[in-house]
Amino acid sequence: MRNLIVFSFIMMLTQIVTQTANAQIVNTWKGGTPGQENNWACSKNWSLGRIPGVFDNVIIPDVSAGSQKFPVINSGLTEINQLYIHTGATLTLQENVHILVNELHGNGICIGCSKGIWIEGSASEALVKNK
Repeated sequence: MRNLIVFSFIMMLTQIVTQTANAQIVNTWKGGTPGQENNWACSKNWSLGRIPGVFDNVIIPDVSAGSQKFPVINSGLTEINQLYIHTGATLTLQENVHILVNELHGNGICIGCSKGIWIEGSASEALVKNK
């Protein structure tokens, strides 16, 4: 009986650890930090208080009723898990900026993304409009 209880506990613990390890984190753009209103690299512009990383699912919502400041990535390579650009939202990539992403979704506008987004996995049929 004791072996059965220990085995059950180990199986349950393994399942919890596996689910936690596979869970993706959502980091949503807020924008509007004074002096850094559009800066992707400003941690205060994000819901989690940090710049998105490789395991993050990034959401760019329509902030036209709020901060009215959409993100701009000014330099470098950004690696994230998923990118969602909602209808009415805009993401801007400056020249020589790249995003490596597993999945891209949305109906928003992405300025500079035709050359700057590298998709490893899939893109939704309603792919963001490139400008």
